[in-house]
Amino acid sequence: MADTTRGHVASLVVGRKRTGKSTYTNDLAKKYYAKHPNKKVLIIDVNGSPAYREHQEINREQFRRWTKGIKRFYESDHEGMFDFITKHFRNGLIIFEDCTKYIDPLPGRQIKTFLVDHRMWDADLVFTFHSLMRVPKFFWEMTAYIVLKKTQDEEKEILKRPIPNKAAVVAAFRRVQAHKNEYHDETVETLI
Repeated sequence: MADTTRGHVASLVVGRKRTGKSTYTNDLAKKYYAKHPNKKVLIIDVNGSPAYREHQEINREQFRRWTKGIKRFYESDHEGMFDFITKHFRNGLIIFEDCTKYIDPLPGRQIKTFLVDHRMWDADLVFTFHSLMRVPKFFWEMTAYIVLKKTQDEEKEILKRPIPNKAAVVAAFRRVQAHKNEYHDETVETLI
């Protein structure tokens, strides 16, 4: 997440498999918590990624008592999980790992609630996707930054998408795709 004076930022991390998204977001989680030791960092860990194994996985009862630190949480009933998090999470960062598995191209009420109301919860949000084409249109209207890693996207398809600050996003896409390091990324402000 870009360093900013703005609070309560929603951002995207986009990259194909094996480009270091989980490692990146785990590092982000630890840096965020080091900077804000009285806040919580929640990782929606849908895959049981090795990058997050150092953090305890909690259930609903533990979640309700949790006040600070980095924790993992996931339930296969996505609607119920989102309703629960909406009611019980405040004051921190939520990392939504591998969103394609549980966020539809036309996001439902719960996801829109996260994106619209997260400021009222004193929450920052990070959503990870495998490609720019998988990011729902509504997200582009509500996220301030994108961390762009290598993807399988075709530039001609990206050019058709309604992406804020598209010229900067496309320029970063070209540089990242051409870079020799598989784990290279660039952060671009979407100007929202």
